Amino acid sequence: MVSHIYSPKVLFMMDEEDAKFREIRDSLAEDGITVFLAKTPEEGIENLSLINIDALIFQGDFESNSEALNFLQNHAKKFPVILVGELGAKDVPSDWLNTSDVYVNLKDAKRELSQACFQLIENKKHSHKAA
Repeated sequence: MVSHIYSPKVLFMMDEEDAKFREIRDSLAEDGITVFLAKTPEEGIENLSLINIDALIFQGDFESNSEALNFLQNHAKKFPVILVGELGAKDVPSDWLNTSDVYVNLKDAKRELSQACFQLIENKKHSHKAA
């Protein structure tokens, strides 16, 4: 699945850089995706101003009215948004699901996340060409 023409860049937002994040990051890197970490919305905004990001990924608590949700809502029209969590999709609050393009269960993230990234980025490119 590695594109030799272009290496997509994703902004991965999560509370802390734990072992599961490193495992997912390494899996994405193996598939040719560059991952930038933002632990706060402020770091996310800083990264967006410096790096040409292709998609946003969020892993964390799906709290309503959180700064992370506000950040994603503010940028969802510009970037595809992928949520990663341990809940079943039906258990994720609707305000989060309505902000995202896709939800990936954490146990399947290593297998499904790269595919979701490439598909959403490709769809975004085609929608811009058609517009």
